[in-house]
Amino acid sequence: MLSKSLIWHVAVFAVWFVLHATHDAIWLFIGRFTDWNLQGSVFAILALTLVMTVLTKILGKRFPH
Repeated sequence: MLSKSLIWHVAVFAVWFVLHATHDAIWLFIGRFTDWNLQGSVFAILALTLVMTVLTKILGKRFPH
């Protein structure tokens, strides 16, 4: 049987991977039509970090490991 810790880490990685892939696609698309790609990337990384921090805290309280 899989441990809760392993399931937890796989779930967090899966969410991170999906968000990361989505944010890359969105910013590449926007960067194609604008010249503020660098600023957009910095903003996207900060936003993604904030989302992942909040998500980790919420999931951590709901599914303690």
